[in-house]
Amino acid sequence: MSVTALLFAAALSGQAVPDAAPICWAEGQEAACEESERARLDRLNRQYRVGRIEEAAEAGATVYRVLILNPWGRDLAMVTAMSSPGQPPRIIAQGRDGGRVMSNISPATWRRIVDDARGIDAVRQPPPPPPPGRSGPDSEVTQIDYICLDGGLVSIEMANTPDVDGRTKPVRRLIQAQCGFDTRAADFGYGLTQIAVENLPLCQRLTGDRFDWAVWRLQACVALKGWRRTAADLMSRTVDVPEGDVLSPRGAGEWADWLATDGQGRLDWNGVVHQEDAATPGVSIPAALAEHLKDVAEVRFYQADFGARSGRDGWVEGEIRTTTSEQPERQMVADYRQTWRRRDDGGWSLRTWTVGPFRSEP
Repeated sequence: MSVTALLFAAALSGQAVPDAAPICWAEGQEAACEESERARLDRLNRQYRVGRIEEAAEAGATVYRVLILNPWGRDLAMVTAMSSPGQPPRIIAQGRDGGRVMSNISPATWRRIVDDARGIDAVRQPPPPPPPGRSGPDSEVTQIDYICLDGGLVSIEMANTPDVDGRTKPVRRLIQAQCGFDTRAADFGYGLTQIAVENLPLCQRLTGDRFDWAVWRLQACVALKGWRRTAADLMSRTVDVPEGDVLSPRGAGEWADWLATDGQGRLDWNGVVHQEDAATPGVSIPAALAEHLKDVAEVRFYQADFGARSGRDGWVEGEIRTTTSEQPERQMVADYRQTWRRRDDGGWSLRTWTVGPFRSEP
């Protein structure tokens, strides 16, 4: 299972992920930090299999390339809007592992992107400091410090694009944090991820609260494998696994609703096999799952890879992580693979679920 897949799985589940080294952006060292960040972003571009922006400029293409990073420097998504000589404008979302989704965009959407990017690198002076305030019920002015806890970072590279004065520049680059008095570039970057979602039909197939944020939707979209439209439907159906803990354990009824087995399901829990009885579908496997998990204090499912081999058959791979109930607590993890079948009514039923041996993690 790839590192990128596990990072995406952790993001979907709301869990913390191992992040890159903190971004160098210390006060008074902006120039040195920007040079350091650009070198690191060049390495990321190579990992995303995109060339240097100067190469696109020399080829005559107009390019707006955005890389979204979290507050700790972990890359989340790359989106490119471009227009090449003799070709219609298009938008591309891509992932580190080589996944790519692309679609043409309308002239109106392209003009919107061009116009939105004109002034994002224009110099803007910070606002004057607020007047001094004093505390207490008689205070006329209250000074509130601005605190930004989770602002991300946006890297933007542009080739052959017009600036705020209408002059076309071969290359424009900027890196901007989402926190601060000037967030025009960051707003443009996140806006481009939303435009990508609106114009990529495959990404629009993903439904559910987990995909409300455009960046997560793009991450999921580019990671789909095989018959990707089928995989998108399966992901939307299965992404909300009935996880639980000691305060809210998941019983057989909740598992039965989620698995929707139809008499042909099979569960292999580290060599212990449960084959469903066709005469009583939706009974034995949910009961077996509830039994296997009854003594754990917490269970989490990390769905890392989604794919499909036909319009009706899909698969999910990931990890199960449990916390033991005995003291001292232990973290246990096992790999798993599921296969699912689309029924004639359009719903999905689990066919097989194979769980490997559990191993202890520090």
